[in-house]
Amino acid sequence: MLLSELLTLRQTQAPVKVIVLNDRSYRHEAQPAAGSELSAPDFARLAEATGLKGLRVRDPAQLAAVLREALAHHGPVVIDAVVRHEKLLPLAADEAWGQG
Repeated sequence: MLLSELLTLRQTQAPVKVIVLNDRSYRHEAQPAAGSELSAPDFARLAEATGLKGLRVRDPAQLAAVLREALAHHGPVVIDAVVRHEKLLPLAADEAWGQG
């Protein structure tokens, strides 16, 4: 995702909901050992800095409430979902939170 895409969402106010599966790394599924650990930004705050609604969730118990809030918002929303798992897709919700 590029910053210009967030700015386009702000400009158009399209009701797009973006979910960032933030595992603070950059990996490729085919070679997970070849990835890099990153000091990832708070993508929700980054969204807010561009004029969008930003939400952050770290606790799986809060996920349903955050999703409801995002879907109730009429404009674009970025959800920064901090996950603890290297295998991101395909992925069940309990796996993303390290409980699978």
